[in-house]
Amino acid sequence: MKKLIVSILLVCVASVGYAEDKKAAGLGFDAEKFVVFLEKVMDTVASNKDDCGKMAAALSKLIDGNKEFLEQVKAHKPTEEQKKELKAKYDARVKVAFDKAKDGMQKCSASPEFKAAMEKIPH
Repeated sequence: MKKLIVSILLVCVASVGYAEDKKAAGLGFDAEKFVVFLEKVMDTVASNKDDCGKMAAALSKLIDGNKEFLEQVKAHKPTEEQKKELKAKYDARVKVAFDKAKDGMQKCSASPEFKAAMEKIPH
């Protein structure tokens, strides 16, 4: 489960950097919106850390509500240079968000509902 979460994080974060470059090219993809989404996911995990079922339901609702946007993110394949630029720009924010949610992720990592919800995030 830990590998899945790290994998999701890396792909999501990498996608943000590429998306920001694409926004400049006129595609309208908003990298900041994705970072805000990721922060909301981590806030949801943190605020529901004592109830894995409630956490999974809230995550599913959040993810399902952003399905179209997440599909746009999933479609992008960043270069190594873009990943480096992204890391420089967003790494601190993403780390804060994940640190906040760490306890909830660890507690619910074996929950089938939590796993199913997290699988909905493109990776």
